[in-house]
Amino acid sequence: MKVFLKRETTSGNVIFTVKDCMSDDKYTVTAKEGTPMSKAYIKDNSGIKRLVIRRINLPMYSLYSISGGGERISLVTSHGTVPECIFYGISWHIRGDVRKKSYDIVDADNSVVATVSKAGVGKCDALALNIFCEQRELFSIGVAVCLSMEKAVDCEVFQTI
Repeated sequence: MKVFLKRETTSGNVIFTVKDCMSDDKYTVTAKEGTPMSKAYIKDNSGIKRLVIRRINLPMYSLYSISGGGERISLVTSHGTVPECIFYGISWHIRGDVRKKSYDIVDADNSVVATVSKAGVGKCDALALNIFCEQRELFSIGVAVCLSMEKAVDCEVFQTI
């Protein structure tokens, strides 16, 4: 299954829209900022919260707690030059380059749960998620949202000297 995660800049507290391959809205991601913790909610078309993401942003790393459907996973991301991602509560790891938005979410048996890549005009409008494990659709989207909230360059831009 393929979905697209599009960053929203004009819709108040909606920070992402998740669209299916037919460009229909599937989920919206809304944010509620707080200090030092923030929350994001992934809601379906009926407005029902399907996933809750809590983030604590610290100087050296960010802590994410992703919960929904009675399950919870945690993700720790470092803010170093080469970001590291460590999962707790699930046997996933990241393979690829998170900063360039080109990575795979991989399970312990090295099966790919989802792939994430840039999509759209100029390769900076949205992320394309190919989700191979339908039971983990929401958590795959949640991880992509978390890693998209990290400071990274969405578009490669040439700078004049």
